[in-house]
Amino acid sequence: MNISEINPFGLLLMIIAAVLVYGAKFIMEEVFNITEEHSMQRIIYTKLAGLLIGIIGLLIAMKII
Repeated sequence: MNISEINPFGLLLMIIAAVLVYGAKFIMEEVFNITEEHSMQRIIYTKLAGLLIGIIGLLIAMKII
């Protein structure tokens, strides 16, 4: 598969997923101003959402779906 054949929307989804997964703690504590003891469950949900978005982005980028 050449680079020109990769779907750009899938790449965009993978970039969004990377920001969600790696920045989940920062997003919860700094952007939404949630304290650390209350944010752990929301951080896990944010990371899971990022992983799902990343998997969907990979499948779209490789034209599997």
